[in-house]
Amino acid sequence: LAMASSLCALDQEIQTLLLNPAIRLEGIQAAFSHAQLLNCPDLACFQALIVVGGRAARAAIHASRFGPELYQETIIGLTGSFDWKMLTLGLRYKLCRLFIESYGQQVNHAWDCGITLHWRHFHAGLAVDNLNNPHASSRSLLKTRIRMGIGIRTGSLTLGLSLHQENAAFEWNGGLEWHKRGLALRCGAGSGKLFSAGFGVTAGRFRLDYGFACLIPGTTHQLTCTLTLTEP
Repeated sequence: LAMASSLCALDQEIQTLLLNPAIRLEGIQAAFSHAQLLNCPDLACFQALIVVGGRAARAAIHASRFGPELYQETIIGLTGSFDWKMLTLGLRYKLCRLFIESYGQQVNHAWDCGITLHWRHFHAGLAVDNLNNPHASSRSLLKTRIRMGIGIRTGSLTLGLSLHQENAAFEWNGGLEWHKRGLALRCGAGSGKLFSAGFGVTAGRFRLDYGFACLIPGTTHQLTCTLTLTEP
């Protein structure tokens, strides 16, 4: 969130799993996050991610729950990815349960696919969400979306830039991170007068990240705890 969700190509971050299934992580990592709209406390999102990665392939599971009691969306996704030369290919299957008090319950399923390219300090990524969801409706979040991005890692700086399709138009997001000795400072911006900022602190195998974003619905803040259980 602190980098304005511009991580589509930065596949060595566990949070990228939510944007692109073509992740490139080794070891076992788990992350838990809570995001909330400050001017509407009932609009909250809980997410849990677990990645088990090897040298050339990895598997992941994530679950998220969004919304107040009158409107709830729960998503469970299973992801697999593997490396081929400079490329990483990823595929995800997910189930979505949508509950609206005035309409009842709807269960959908869909596939996501993604690819990332690595060349020295340069990264590029492309992801397509919800490829085959035959029951998508105006009330469902499982609409077909296209997302593409680039990223650059050099020294203590990380830069991300992404484009994503939203309502038949493309919007952009960009973010910058400076990190040194366990401390990371982040900021971002995007379409629709989006501005975000945040920080991260790493102590051993534990990392705590905080970010907030100012956008049209209001200000959202997010707290994420990441634990590295085993390292490569």
